[in-house]
Amino acid sequence: MRNILTWALAFRWRIVLLSVSLSVALGAPSLTAPLAGALLVLCVLAQSPGSAIQSAGIAAVVLGILAVFSGGQVWSAPATLIGWMLVIGMATMVRRFGSLNLALQLASVTALLSIVVWSLLWTDPGSSYEALIMGLLQPLVSQGKLQADPAGVRQLAELMPAIMVVSLLATLLISLAIGRYWHGLLTGQPRFGAEFRRYRLGRIAGLLAAAGLLAGFLLDGPGAANLKMVAGAVIVVQGLAVAHALVKESGLGYLPLVVLYAAMVFAGQLVMPLVLAAGLVDNWLDLRGKLISRK
Repeated sequence: MRNILTWALAFRWRIVLLSVSLSVALGAPSLTAPLAGALLVLCVLAQSPGSAIQSAGIAAVVLGILAVFSGGQVWSAPATLIGWMLVIGMATMVRRFGSLNLALQLASVTALLSIVVWSLLWTDPGSSYEALIMGLLQPLVSQGKLQADPAGVRQLAELMPAIMVVSLLATLLISLAIGRYWHGLLTGQPRFGAEFRRYRLGRIAGLLAAAGLLAGFLLDGPGAANLKMVAGAVIVVQGLAVAHALVKESGLGYLPLVVLYAAMVFAGQLVMPLVLAAGLVDNWLDLRGKLISRK
């Protein structure tokens, strides 16, 4: 793997080529996009932010040209570039301050503030996204594979702002995590695992997240529901850090984490609240420290 990373960083055209390829690979860019972002994170950490910005810009132009000639959605290229600029900004913070914690905190605060502003400016997101969701579901409905419940579609449409913010946040965090891990392989000094196990929202981000979660439970309307979803996602990240720290301390290997992530996918309604609660308690009462100190 180290040889592959060294090969990719040797010339800028290789970064561009890989970024474009990973963004359109297998017709499933949502699955490979974090890898493209991770490559740019690696470029920032191993070379410079300027080099990563230039590579991202050239790759975005190539994506735009491909979209024009293939009849695709041209707007996806600038949208991808915006995402890349965000992840490059996070990686630049890690490079400058040497703190993954600070970068994750800033990303969390930005996500919370963005959903607040979005909710204030766009009080009825359902009316804008309902037609879009129905259009996406129509092929399955016409084939008899799905029954579209108007109430369910409306509820999903109202949550689209939070879904978009959480999806972007998840992509950024995964990109940063993989890129930081790759940089550790390249330098022979792996840091990501230890850094993530120490991750903490802190007072400011933690207070904003807790307030957003509380407001989401106490208030009604799409804005409150979107705020609750984003605040919950931000706190869940710290809950995962707690889980990683406890599993590492237990010496049980990766199996408990594999089970945890699988449970989050297949039994999310049961597991997610537990992970969220762990993150919330840990931020204010140092759950990790107390549990580990008892061993």
